[in-house]
Amino acid sequence: MGKYIDFAYIKTNANFPAVLGHYNIETQGDGDEVRCNCPFHDDETPSLSVNTDKKVFTCHADSCGEKGNILDFVNLMEGECGLREAAECLAEISQIPCAKPKPAGNNRRQGKSGKKANRKNGSAYSQTGQKKGFKQGKKSVNPEAEAAVKAAFEDGEPLFDDDDDEPDDSLKPLSFQLTLDPNHQYGKQRKLSASAIGRFEMGYCTRGLMSHRWCVPIHDQHGDLVAYVGRFAADPVPAAKAKYKLPKNFKKNRVLFNLNRIAGYADDVVVVEGVFDAIRLHELGIPVVALFGSSVSDEQIEMLTQYFDCVHVMLDGGANKARRKLVDRLAQAVAVRSVVLPDGDDPESVDEEFLREKLPEFVA
Repeated sequence: MGKYIDFAYIKTNANFPAVLGHYNIETQGDGDEVRCNCPFHDDETPSLSVNTDKKVFTCHADSCGEKGNILDFVNLMEGECGLREAAECLAEISQIPCAKPKPAGNNRRQGKSGKKANRKNGSAYSQTGQKKGFKQGKKSVNPEAEAAVKAAFEDGEPLFDDDDDEPDDSLKPLSFQLTLDPNHQYGKQRKLSASAIGRFEMGYCTRGLMSHRWCVPIHDQHGDLVAYVGRFAADPVPAAKAKYKLPKNFKKNRVLFNLNRIAGYADDVVVVEGVFDAIRLHELGIPVVALFGSSVSDEQIEMLTQYFDCVHVMLDGGANKARRKLVDRLAQAVAVRSVVLPDGDDPESVDEEFLREKLPEFVA
């Protein structure tokens, strides 16, 4: 399936001056802002601007208009070879690894090589719901600062303070956990079991950005708490309210919900759209991750290929176009199988007998 590539790590640590030198592109100007003849069209005047610090480029010629980040630049220079090959090329030019080196003794990310050793009794993930040793969120070395961040979030401030024009490519582990009520009536209305509520640490939030929402913590593949998703805890949802809410600037396309609980314990995985779909299937003992939608990013594909041999796509019933598009994308990188639900059904609500028929390898 190919080695693991951390696209965000490469883009953050790549060296744009080294890239320009690699392609013999002469620049004008000093500092972070330089200009050069655009290599993507016949350019006699320097129409391409490059910010080597932000690692972005823009061609100002009306006949061209190419722009993007440093990975896009290499991809274009290599004849649109594809993001994976471009990332490997960019890492080589910048003389950096394709993923953040692991600290000595760190074995949290096991990938496929550690599956068999972890598959004790064949159902470790479904019994525990969380890999032993995974962190539930980083502890702050400054309790006062941690309390201030949590208070700001609960009072309605953005979870992350990234500038909208300069989004951070990294996922930032939270230094706090929200105070949630697991006994709120919405959990019962949703028919969530007490074990599921406890395992996923869900509950109702009364303050701030997530007020009046049933919140589910989101962890990255290492088990670090990186965000919460909040579902408005009433139906019908008021017109002025979004049904689901994620924090400002949260990079949902860099996370696979529930991967932290099943990575290393299964060869196959079921891919669904939403967190409640994933929670329902996980409680049935099915290895499952959620995309936060019906599209998949390069980073998510990399994670799927790192941990699993086969992906079973199960989108909401009726989403035929989105399902075909998703299957086509995944098929370029991993073995994939499509599971078609009846129109109007979704993985959270579909009959269990249907799941036994369509997923006999998972549901007894």
